Amino acid sequence: MSGPVPDRFTPARLAMFLHVPQRFVRRMAATGLIEAPDADGAWTEPRLRAMLHDHPWLRILNVPLCARELNRINTAWPAPLSGPSVAGRRYLPLWRIMDEHWDRTGRTAPAAREGADTGGWLEPLF
Repeated sequence: MSGPVPDRFTPARLAMFLHVPQRFVRRMAATGLIEAPDADGAWTEPRLRAMLHDHPWLRILNVPLCARELNRINTAWPAPLSGPSVAGRRYLPLWRIMDEHWDRTGRTAPAAREGADTGGWLEPLF
């Protein structure tokens, strides 16, 4: 019998769970924001629960933020330039803001690393 294993989260399944593109899950693992997957390329359900406990911001990756809300997380980040406008404010999901920031700053790592520095930008959120 083949098919998805219930207690294993592949990058595709984790992306669906977090409501982000699969490439973003790989990028978070490559930059060290989340643990690297096991040798089979997946995360166990207990590891996922631990990551969600250790990094509560994973739960809001798909939440659209405007410049004012983003400023409460990190004042150094520019306001979203693209995205829908509501009441005169531009909104983008947190994952897109992070992705665009990494593109602008060239932040990519060849592999996940232990104790990666988030630059302190996530800590004020929680």
